[in-house]
Amino acid sequence: MRRTNEVGQRSRHPSMELFEDRRVFTADLLGALDSNQLGLSSDEQDIAQLQAILSQFQQTTNHTNVHSSFGLTGAGQTVVVIDSGIAYDHPALGGGLGAEYRVVAGWDFAENDANPFDDAPAGFHGTHVAGIIGSSDGRYTGLAPDVDLVALRVFNDQGQGDFSRIEQALRWVHNHRDAFEFPVTTVNMSIGSNWYSHNVPAWSTIEDELRLLKEDGIFVAVAAGNSFDAEKGVGLSYPAASPHVVPVASADATGAMSIFSQRSDRVLVAPGENIVSTGVDYLFDFNGRTDDFVSSSGTSMASPFVAGASVLLRQAMELMGWQDITQDTLYEYFVDTASPIHDSITNAEYWGIDLTNAFDTLLADDFGGDSLDGHALGTIEGEMTQRGTITRVDDHDVFTFVAPSTGTVEVSVAAVTGSTGFLLSDGGGAMAESLSYAVQSGHTYSVDVCGTGSIGTYDVTLSWTPSDRTSVPAIDLGRVDLLQWQWNGGDAEQTFVFEAAHDGWATWQGIVADAGQRVDWECYDEWGTLLAAGRSNSLGRFDATYDVVAGQQYTMRLTGDVGPVDMQLCNLLSVVGEDVLIWGTSNDDTLYFQPAPSGTSVGTHRIVVDGMAYRFSADQPWQFRFQAGIGHDEVILLGSARQEQATIFGGGATLVGESVTGAQFSVSVGQIERVAIRSGGGDDRLSMIGSDGNEAVALRQGRAFATFAGFTATARGFTRVEVDLGAGEGDSVVMHGTSGSDILESRGDAYRLSGAGIEFVSQNADKVTVFGRGGYDSTYIMDSLGDDRFTGRPHAAVFDSADTLLVIRQFEFVDIESTQGGFDRAQLFDSAGDEWLYQGPQWTQFDGAGFSYRLSGFDDVRQMASRGGNDNVVVIPAASATSVLSTTPTTVRSLLNSVPAAEGSSLSMTDGEDRPASAGSGEYTSRDTLFDTDLTVAVLAQSHAWITQTHARDVSSPLADESGEEWSIVESLFGGNA
Repeated sequence: MRRTNEVGQRSRHPSMELFEDRRVFTADLLGALDSNQLGLSSDEQDIAQLQAILSQFQQTTNHTNVHSSFGLTGAGQTVVVIDSGIAYDHPALGGGLGAEYRVVAGWDFAENDANPFDDAPAGFHGTHVAGIIGSSDGRYTGLAPDVDLVALRVFNDQGQGDFSRIEQALRWVHNHRDAFEFPVTTVNMSIGSNWYSHNVPAWSTIEDELRLLKEDGIFVAVAAGNSFDAEKGVGLSYPAASPHVVPVASADATGAMSIFSQRSDRVLVAPGENIVSTGVDYLFDFNGRTDDFVSSSGTSMASPFVAGASVLLRQAMELMGWQDITQDTLYEYFVDTASPIHDSITNAEYWGIDLTNAFDTLLADDFGGDSLDGHALGTIEGEMTQRGTITRVDDHDVFTFVAPSTGTVEVSVAAVTGSTGFLLSDGGGAMAESLSYAVQSGHTYSVDVCGTGSIGTYDVTLSWTPSDRTSVPAIDLGRVDLLQWQWNGGDAEQTFVFEAAHDGWATWQGIVADAGQRVDWECYDEWGTLLAAGRSNSLGRFDATYDVVAGQQYTMRLTGDVGPVDMQLCNLLSVVGEDVLIWGTSNDDTLYFQPAPSGTSVGTHRIVVDGMAYRFSADQPWQFRFQAGIGHDEVILLGSARQEQATIFGGGATLVGESVTGAQFSVSVGQIERVAIRSGGGDDRLSMIGSDGNEAVALRQGRAFATFAGFTATARGFTRVEVDLGAGEGDSVVMHGTSGSDILESRGDAYRLSGAGIEFVSQNADKVTVFGRGGYDSTYIMDSLGDDRFTGRPHAAVFDSADTLLVIRQFEFVDIESTQGGFDRAQLFDSAGDEWLYQGPQWTQFDGAGFSYRLSGFDDVRQMASRGGNDNVVVIPAASATSVLSTTPTTVRSLLNSVPAAEGSSLSMTDGEDRPASAGSGEYTSRDTLFDTDLTVAVLAQSHAWITQTHARDVSSPLADESGEEWSIVESLFGGNA
């Protein structure tokens, strides 16, 4: 509380003071501004601080929620601010003075004129208080932003005042309480004297005026005082101690009592620390415009909060039809809905203003907001009126009624209290003050009542008129998910009733056999609410889609002199936001999806389910999910010219892409028996994922086919296909190359076939078969960690590894590398033509007409040359070659005989029946039958070093290697039985 230079008591007219944070203002007003507690809107650094304070303030008071939820802004009332005046040119306070502005009037009792401006040098206080009550600024909004204000200035330019001016101001309020467009309902006095008690001082001169304003029904809020931290006792300043006013104490942002705030068991407690509100230009940024906002603390800030809150509460009570609202009415309601604040210093409980509880309690909903908890009016006979209340901006009341017989019910709504209008809705989207229902005997109907931006009470009136026309009995279609039927037509109306199978959409389509005839149609829910209506077009067609709830009953009505009408009813789609769920039926279903075309316009995605077509705008993302039924279901998914990713798995598939705007779509299907996916162009990718069962996949250029357990899938036009068949037994993949040159690569159980326009990848298959179709096709294979076996024949090969059985056909070149481990064997078979066998230290190459095998790192390589032709062998040692000798069989024997055996080693050779020919040191002989065909053998120089060092064996066991496996490189080289 700021002490003025005239603090003290006088016998009749003691001096008055404005209440504010004494830590901000002192007697030396201009020299005491504290930038840590006063914020200027023109300073960018302070704006963030002020906004943070404001946010904390709004969270504490929650008054902006009152504005948005209930539409309460103080309109229709006038608040008088008895203070240092108001800087009425501030935009947040209306920008001017007079009937056409927010500050509608005022008087300066210090200077005795009609200009109550908040003057320098000691101004500011009244402007700040006025902003807390009624600022209309979007950032720093007051409690009642639409209330009118009156400024009564009782302090002079130096901030000095006395009770004689206060007395005049209070009389002025009484005399002018009805002088403005809206009546004066509230007075705020954030002022006080040097007094600390619960009682009225003997020198008081304003009790009669305060009593008179209370009798007028005016709410008078007064600051409790800021001297608690000095006095340390319970008591109020004056006039807060008057029994005719509402004293207001201060709390901080956490809800605790402010240390400076005076206390009493009568006080209401409101936020009073670091409150941001309107300020005057001459104290702050001096930019010539009154547009500042500042922060201040004190019970002076708490009092206008309660004053503004009382304006909102009175407005709500009046809209609810309350009569004779007084200060006590408002005060007691605030107490009844308050949140207790425990003060540890005085060990007492005080009443903290709780706006949320106050307005939620006062404006509780009276009737339900939907047909399940709506108010049942029963059977309508004649005319009936029901009063209701709209308690929130978004509130709406539902009334249900039963038709006594076929006829018409007229419904109208009219306001009782409040300036708002009220409208009716029958659920069909139209809003009006009156509606007409065509009703049937015994059916239940509903009507919605809603406000147009505010709250209040209304009367809804229903009037029933019977029909003189006899209706044809309704046809019950039962529970429907998908149904086709025909109505034979006629001149009478026909009604169809069905129960919805699913939550979601119901689509009713029909076509009149004679397109020149017209038929009127209507759709109703089980309460008689009109959902859709119309007339068939020039082609005789009509359709309607509306929301339904599973298990509820709906009515469709046709009227017109027409011939047969073919109809279909579909209840298979649910649309929630961007998620579209499509159900299958117990029959065979077909789902067709086509994305929006790849043009410049957005276009629409098209879904056709069992012949019923739907379109969805491609400018937003969509997720389409098909949940198939128990029949044999088929899905067709099409791609666009943009890139898409398709996935096929056991019993299902997905397709993901995006529209021209970049909005993504996805289609997922499951529990189906067949799916067909076609690429629309672009770099589309296809993944095929297996399960624990047996699967088979076949891949060709532009085509893919898969059979899973109870499921088949086909795909066309995909440039890249990836297959992963999982952990099942007996999975197989067949891949066909192109007419050009293709490359097959493998590592473990992963295979990749690539060529012009294709890239096929296979993993986890038990058998992979690959066909070359032309060009020069190459294969590169890496062995597994286990024992592998390779068999190579002209234009066909089998690689049996621990991971996969690989079959290769019509490939010109096969390269297999054995480096991973295990004992790997190979067998090579010749053709009837000429072949060449090249044998190196760790590799073998076998070439024939149109085929070539290259093997490296194998533990056992055997070659069978038994089908004829001029077969050749080339042995390449580890050392560099210096010469080549072409020999006859006799020369071969002589050469081998001249090769000395390494020390401790011997050479051996078997005949065609795996019998040793001879063995010895430095000699080699053989039966002639081993060379019964002409051979040309090229032996490079120093071959004996490689032969003797690599293949030396124990003389006693020339056919056994270290592992005990039967082995003979010589037999393989010279074409014996492998």
